[in-house]
Amino acid sequence: MQDIASYEAQRQTTALLKILALGEKEIAQGKVTTAADVFAELDRLDKKDGA
Repeated sequence: MQDIASYEAQRQTTALLKILALGEKEIAQGKVTTAADVFAELDRLDKKDGA
């Protein structure tokens, strides 16, 4: 039997592992964007909004 705190910690760990697995799958499929491209897009959006 498991106490509620341990159960919740285990659920959070499982959720994080699922997110990590999804990320690794996307990387393997080539669904990635470089940091430079992300920052360039943010700069473009920032200028578009007049900031």
